[in-house]
Amino acid sequence: MIIVKVESTAIASKSGTRKSGEDWKMNFQQVSICGAFIDGFPSRHPRETTIQLDEKNPQPYPVGDYVISPESYYFGDFGRFNLGKIKLQPIADFGKEFKQYVEGTKAAA
Repeated sequence: MIIVKVESTAIASKSGTRKSGEDWKMNFQQVSICGAFIDGFPSRHPRETTIQLDEKNPQPYPVGDYVISPESYYFGDFGRFNLGKIKLQPIADFGKEFKQYVEGTKAAA
């Protein structure tokens, strides 16, 4: 399982002007990814990266542990499964949803 750890609510911003003259701004928050594999081996250490926050309302995620939200996945061209802009879901919420799924699966059997 991939766990995304947020250790700070600090935001970093980048901005500029497009060739069309339109201004742009992107806001990022630093996270650590745990549970990934590197060249087939489990990573022993978290990997730091950033995630882009909402463009219109860049609210940082609170400090805590998260999973990648299902809102981040979609089916694209040729029905391929893709990962889009990463959004996070608190791991506690994921645990509740997973428990409901497992209980629903047992009841259906």
